[in-house]
Amino acid sequence: MESSTALSSTLIETLSRNGLKPTVGRLQVLALFQDQMARTSEHAYKELLRQNAAISLATTYRAIGQFAEAGILDRRQFEVGPCLYRLKDTELRP
Repeated sequence: MESSTALSSTLIETLSRNGLKPTVGRLQVLALFQDQMARTSEHAYKELLRQNAAISLATTYRAIGQFAEAGILDRRQFEVGPCLYRLKDTELRP
């Protein structure tokens, strides 16, 4: 398992490489997706709250949208229901 410092460095590098400033909110959201689970923005927000992250719903939605636009997350849109997001296989690898 990666150390906390190495993980933070990897997350910061991923954001910077994709033209995004590594804010606390973005780092929290991106760290959540490391488990490769697909989740909705709402589910991601609820998980962050359970982790006691000081983040708003708007910040969570905005960060996820930015990650999808930057190609960090894959977005799956279905006919019915919300989009599902998942970390792309090529992200967060050395």
